[in-house]
Amino acid sequence: MNRFAGSRGFILAVVLFAVTLLGVASPGQARAAQTDGARLTIHNRICPSGFTGPDFYGTCHDTAPNPGLPFSISGPEPGSGTTDANGDITFGGLIPGPYTVSGGVPGEFAEVTYFCARRATPSVAFPFSVVTTGISVTLADTDDVVCDWYNSPIDLSGLPTATPVVEAATLTVYAAICPVDFSGESYFDECFDRPAEAASVVFLLSAGGVALTEQAVGDDGHAQFNGVQAGTYLLSDSVPGDFLDGRFVYCTFDGGSPVTYDLPYTENAIEITIGAGQAVACDWYIEPADQG
Repeated sequence: MNRFAGSRGFILAVVLFAVTLLGVASPGQARAAQTDGARLTIHNRICPSGFTGPDFYGTCHDTAPNPGLPFSISGPEPGSGTTDANGDITFGGLIPGPYTVSGGVPGEFAEVTYFCARRATPSVAFPFSVVTTGISVTLADTDDVVCDWYNSPIDLSGLPTATPVVEAATLTVYAAICPVDFSGESYFDECFDRPAEAASVVFLLSAGGVALTEQAVGDDGHAQFNGVQAGTYLLSDSVPGDFLDGRFVYCTFDGGSPVTYDLPYTENAIEITIGAGQAVACDWYIEPADQG
């Protein structure tokens, strides 16, 4: 009798121990999570200090997990837990209804940006609202929703944030006038030593249909654009097409391999992409028409 009583006591202790283990939530998994019902997953990520977007996913999602932070939900099926090594936490087995999610980095230390979507359609936003402590979502019985929770730390040093210095580029255009009897065999041999007269050719740099700046050639046939920001531009000249047979443009970028543009007389512009800090040099050969 005593032997059976001891066995029953041992079995009861094992059962109680197992129940206790099941009641402890591991990181990334909320307590009492079930396989049935709705599911809500939080992806908590840290962005660079002061980051304001726009590409939160590309900048922060796969590079900066935020593990070990507490999150909780209140609503029909409350729960709590901490983010796992990937910065994720899942609340499962939820009955339908509205839920408020709280947690992450305290608000006085970070700005928070949110995005929610069903797991099956990650690019389609799922409705949520921002509340004082976090966000609020309403789940149906089969919803499987993932919310990205991006924390951008606030700089508390009191020092102004340094603005990154983007090195400006330079663009030098040399205009040369080919002879009327130009053979077309070599622009360099037949035209290079014939610079355009000072102020006879004006070059215009524009972008997005907006004229930005213009420069006339000097005594040596060169027009110089300084402080050019990285981007794609249209570079055009002021010579009327009625007096030309065509144009040939030869550009190098930081002294690299040349890019050439062969323009008919009806066109006076090239599209040119300039990188930060590049030194761009273009020889712009103008072929006058024989007016005789």
